[in-house]
Amino acid sequence: MKRRFYLHEQESPFPRDHVIDERCTCQHLRSDHFDSVAYGHGPCAVCRTCKQFTWAGMVEIESERPG
Repeated sequence: MKRRFYLHEQESPFPRDHVIDERCTCQHLRSDHFDSVAYGHGPCAVCRTCKQFTWAGMVEIESERPG
């Protein structure tokens, strides 16, 4: 049976403080990935070669960055 993925039936956890999204190792945003068990943790809707979101870093608002 093939799993079905949806591009955002779950609520986005962003924005949160100064973080507006997260970046995947495929260099696309978490919001560019289909939902699976959690928001944006499925395959990438942009490149289609990334099979699941793998965290590589935060995307922050520069003006809101602490420090």
